[in-house]
Amino acid sequence: MSRPRPRPSPAAGLALLPALLAACASYPDRLRSAVRDFEAGDNQRALAVFSDRDKVKSRFLQGAEAGTVAFSELDWPGAVAHFERAVAAVRDFEDRAVLGEGALETLGTLTFNETAAEYPGEGFERVLLHSFLALCYLAQGDLQSLRVETRRANQLLEREEELYEKRYQAGGLGHFLSASAYLLEGDLDDALIDYRRMLDKSVGLGVAGPEAARIVRRLGRHEEFPDLLAQHPDFPALPGAGERPAWIVVIAGVGLAPFKEERMLAFPTPAGVISMAVPVYVSRYQPVEGMRLELPLAGAAFELATLEEVEQVARENLDDRLATLAAKTAIRNAARLALRNNLQDNGSGGALAALAVDVYSLVAERADLRSWLTLPQRFQALRLAVPPGEHELLLDAPGAGRVELGRRYLEPGETLFVLGRSVGTRLSAAAVGGQPVFGSSLAPSPDSEALDPLDALDLLNRIDRSLEPAPAPGQP
Repeated sequence: MSRPRPRPSPAAGLALLPALLAACASYPDRLRSAVRDFEAGDNQRALAVFSDRDKVKSRFLQGAEAGTVAFSELDWPGAVAHFERAVAAVRDFEDRAVLGEGALETLGTLTFNETAAEYPGEGFERVLLHSFLALCYLAQGDLQSLRVETRRANQLLEREEELYEKRYQAGGLGHFLSASAYLLEGDLDDALIDYRRMLDKSVGLGVAGPEAARIVRRLGRHEEFPDLLAQHPDFPALPGAGERPAWIVVIAGVGLAPFKEERMLAFPTPAGVISMAVPVYVSRYQPVEGMRLELPLAGAAFELATLEEVEQVARENLDDRLATLAAKTAIRNAARLALRNNLQDNGSGGALAALAVDVYSLVAERADLRSWLTLPQRFQALRLAVPPGEHELLLDAPGAGRVELGRRYLEPGETLFVLGRSVGTRLSAAAVGGQPVFGSSLAPSPDSEALDPLDALDLLNRIDRSLEPAPAPGQP
């Protein structure tokens, strides 16, 4: 007769957990090579990894990361497709939560760790997702979709502020894009509302202040805003811009946002081991602090002002969530201590099982290190009044080189947008709008009919892409 095989004890199963958990790499570790490829300019390789659901393991981050890479490639339709997938993932998560179908995932975060649930993005990340979509729609001349996305971004930000009962220094990008859309349509009053919201939140003051004062003067509302007018007597403009200038608007993402690391605290007690793992943000080295727009024909250069400090917002948002994370950790520890005590009271083998629970407490408590790794560290912007006519444009990012955007002819009242992104020591940029000038001059005659501002965003014939990143400093 064959001997019956011994049945493994629960303690033996628990003893295997450290090896199993050690094999589960954190999100930053799994995507480290893709981020390096992104920084090195190998965007296609990075895109292949970020688009892989099995490697990213998050529908939200899969779409968000891939969309940011496509945006840096100046591939607006591709970026929209990826970002829309991220939006769909967030909506699905919220719908299931409302219906109660997300309860199992919530239970997983209470009994195991924070990574047990689908990642819906931090609140500020969802806000920026819609702002990125708005940027893509701006580049494609779709102002209606741009306004939809900026409204969504503002609504999400307001919900976050209501939840944590504070006002974040966020939303600068969304409000600036919304104001830009209103100005393209000649709606000064609504543009002023967006600029005033920026001033109230203390974001993008270097852009919102001068622009708000300019609009107040244009509308003749001097008596309503005397302090604003006194603080901002001038706004960025080239000499000769006149009463009906053309406009150059620059919007740029700079650097990379911080990533999360785990900090572990363990406390041995007579009742067992209590452990707590919390995420903390770690800053990245940033070779680029900011950008400037150069206009060689005019012999002028203008520094971009900061619209929004993404890293600062990320840290504030995490600080506000620490109390919730601590409460969840306390519940998990209480459940494990109760299990340990029950096992220890079960006679022989109970001590070994209790010891296994202690080991489990040390290795199972994991901080959620998922975050949008390809976000910029900050957004910057410039709105510049220039004389109608021919202008040569160059976007300069000290530490990451420069991109020559060629010459453009601008009609009175016309707006040209420059969209840029620096990652590591590489810079990409595109100009949207205006009439390209090649050779001597292919611009319309000064007597030609002025263009509608919306026509200036027709990408089919009027976009100059600079897809090749600028060389690193010291390289040819």
